[in-house]
Amino acid sequence: MKLSKKTLEVLRNFASINQNILIRPGNKLTTRSVAKTIFVEADVDDAFDQEFGIYNLNELLGVVGLFSEPEFALTENAVTISQGRNTVQYSFASPEVLDYPDTEFKGRNMPMDASFELTEENLKSLLKAGSVLSGTDLQITGKNGIIQCTVLDPKNPSSNTFTVEVGTTDREFQAFIKLENLKMIPGMYDVGLSSKKIAKFASKTFDYTMYVANEKTSVWS
Repeated sequence: MKLSKKTLEVLRNFASINQNILIRPGNKLTTRSVAKTIFVEADVDDAFDQEFGIYNLNELLGVVGLFSEPEFALTENAVTISQGRNTVQYSFASPEVLDYPDTEFKGRNMPMDASFELTEENLKSLLKAGSVLSGTDLQITGKNGIIQCTVLDPKNPSSNTFTVEVGTTDREFQAFIKLENLKMIPGMYDVGLSSKKIAKFASKTFDYTMYVANEKTSVWS
């Protein structure tokens, strides 16, 4: 079998969140951060016909990068990656040594109390502002009917800030998310916020959704 560019893009994204992954039969991939502050699920183009675990996903992707058009053949204990006369056999890891999410994620069906659309341009600007201004958090505020996203350091009252107006709401809230947890694939997202302190980022271009825990300092009224 071959893996599509989109499947490999999702796997590279997952590797930035957790180096462990358990791939189950079918075309749905899931991962979570070790701190359990991020959960991601995606439907990919390729379907897998067996369960297998990878302990170091970055390493495996590095191996895949040795080939321009790799073929993958799964056995019970390993995957063989080949092209022409070149072959790599990469062993699977036992699920017992991996950190991976359960199939049932309780936040998946949680009702959202506010929502807005985040364009790819705004997402890139917010992440870039965090780097330029040494911001640590994304503050999403609902006030006077307006939703704004602000990059700042909440522990430093005099920190520089960058703000984007993104939507409207009838709720009053301040939700804080660590910028380091915003590891989604670049693109346009429908964003939902729950008063249970969960944010949902659903891609508008393919079946990819990231759930991110809000900081304890987040408040809803």
